[in-house]
Amino acid sequence: DFPDGRRLIPFLVPTWAYSNAPFVVALPFERTEAILEGLVAAFEFFQAVPMELWWDNPKTVATLILQGRERQLHPRYAALASHYHFDPKFCMPARGQEKPDAEGTVKAVQRRFATPVPRVANLDELNTSLFKWYQAERARVVQSLCGPFVIADRLAEALAAALPLPPHRFDPCVIRP
Repeated sequence: DFPDGRRLIPFLVPTWAYSNAPFVVALPFERTEAILEGLVAAFEFFQAVPMELWWDNPKTVATLILQGRERQLHPRYAALASHYHFDPKFCMPARGQEKPDAEGTVKAVQRRFATPVPRVANLDELNTSLFKWYQAERARVVQSLCGPFVIADRLAEALAAALPLPPHRFDPCVIRP
């Protein structure tokens, strides 16, 4: 809820799969440059880059679905992957079993953070609130098939195996002739 009324806000939720550690950022819109900026912010927050980044085939990242897992990448997303040296991966269309963590994390964000609907003055205040929420998530104990674990403990393991940040920040703008 904003001072001018209720609005739906898109948000990006990159999550480290092994630990369930989320990063959540509210976006002004769902265009490629906003998603790229959100990913750069996530990499900088974690001070690391995963070796693989999995997607559920958004057009802002994969402009064309080819055969199997092959995709034609948006040129700026391909540049981001090259800059940070991660391998872009994609779920198979119409295979819900491949993405339960992604959909579950989005629902968890909605349930844990957005119920009741937050009241904020602007996107910056919303992102500050989100930052506090996902920082607190690190202390949460997750029940898994292998037994309970603390998100922060597994995140430390994942970050130790991750790629380092490159010396220069990626410019997430979309270049149009």
